[in-house]
Amino acid sequence: MISLLLVGLLGCTCAPGTPQTTPAAARRAAAPEGSPNVLVVVWDTVRADRTSLYGYPKPTTPWTAAWAAQRAVVHERAVSPGVWTLPSHASLFTGLPGRTHGVNAAHTRLDPEFVTFAEALRERGYATWAYVANPYMGKDTGLLDGFAVVERPWSKRWLPDVRAHIASKLLLDDASTPLSPRWEGQPATSRYLVKESGPVAAAALDAWLDRRRRGDAPWFAFVNLMEAHLPRIPSAAARLAVMSPGAQELAKHIPQTMDAFHDHMAGVETYDELELDAISQLYDATLLDLDAAFRALVEVLERRELLEDTVIVLTSDHGEQVGERGLLLHKYAIHQELTRVPLVVSWKGHLEAGRSADRVSVADALVDVARMAELPLTEAMEAQLASRTAPLGPDAAVSEFNAVAPMALDRLVARHPTVDLSRFHVTWQALEEGDLKVVEGSDGDVQLYDLARDPRELRDLADGEPERVAALQADLARWREGTPEHAAPTEPDPGVQDAELREGLEALGYHQ
Repeated sequence: MISLLLVGLLGCTCAPGTPQTTPAAARRAAAPEGSPNVLVVVWDTVRADRTSLYGYPKPTTPWTAAWAAQRAVVHERAVSPGVWTLPSHASLFTGLPGRTHGVNAAHTRLDPEFVTFAEALRERGYATWAYVANPYMGKDTGLLDGFAVVERPWSKRWLPDVRAHIASKLLLDDASTPLSPRWEGQPATSRYLVKESGPVAAAALDAWLDRRRRGDAPWFAFVNLMEAHLPRIPSAAARLAVMSPGAQELAKHIPQTMDAFHDHMAGVETYDELELDAISQLYDATLLDLDAAFRALVEVLERRELLEDTVIVLTSDHGEQVGERGLLLHKYAIHQELTRVPLVVSWKGHLEAGRSADRVSVADALVDVARMAELPLTEAMEAQLASRTAPLGPDAAVSEFNAVAPMALDRLVARHPTVDLSRFHVTWQALEEGDLKVVEGSDGDVQLYDLARDPRELRDLADGEPERVAALQADLARWREGTPEHAAPTEPDPGVQDAELREGLEALGYHQ
């Protein structure tokens, strides 16, 4: 069986373990004998270059790196198709680029005409389950359609355990986040801030598997883990392992919130170099906690002797900026800090461990798994995948940021009415092809980078290489022309309507 663990936070208001039923349930066929389970794990907000899995000198992901060396294929050039939660997860779940599925800040729902892997596999007899720590992935988005059971850190069954886990991570003299004991701002009251739940996600998977018997239908599972996303409260052990003493102390006393980060990017209240370094090192510490959380999930399968029956996919939806180019968070750019993400695939006894230098879009991750493992997809899913065109070569990938989310920017203007928002209102598309990357902004800006010689994109070559820029722009234009574009809705997108989801976004600092 292939185990695909994808965790979603806001998919179900039912009690944990209660399946969501659909009219199609009675028509579902049995999965073919021998079909594998699939476990998809998303490390939300994780950039590849800050993981020791991809050569980062600090031991941020030591267990995952050692495990992958023995058990997995590590894709060294995995590219996220988007730079924030909704479009990236939509591409992962549908196999389609953002241009085609249409999910962006101006249209925040995956429309019903699109089929997800969860829907297709459930119709073919798979059991489906998700544990999601990201409140952006709610009922309004449609991204969790197809998951019969959706559990969250704030589900009644798990909330006490999650709160206990968070309490064990808090430092008494920390004043950096609304969760911190010494925080001087408005205290945290929302249950949606209980996103730090890595060990609980493993317990939830274990409990769900307890209700199943060997010989039951194969399953498709999803886990989304949010430790690297604001507000960040890494464990004391993780801080000690990867942060300098000075950074540990400083990180406890500088505000690290969505509002504070936007103030820095807008140039109204800026962090100095030491403070930015502390923020960066604190981000590293969160990855060590994610490493432990992933280990716990794998060990659940190992203890149950399911590894040979399970395909495990580990990836991320996007990376994070920690001060590069004056930017923090994600969105607002399309550089490697945001688009280069982990992608690791393991199937014990079926895949030989190694590293692949081929460039691959995360939008293709589950498509490739479905082909490799011969997953029983529906005709609708097969037709959707067949509709994808291939206007580019095999060593090319496109990333998109197609619309600007107004929530945090509206709050920035409310605090600073005269602030210049021009840098925040640019949308982007980027094409990576061979060693080169061209970046096009909606403001007419065009950039060119040689990723082999300049992987951090520090030197823009566009002015001195007009012919190469023109060739790559022509390829990107050909991709746009050959890639179906989802028609814009006739009515304006109403945005988030679900009260629970609005509260969750406000708790994380996005603000509705």
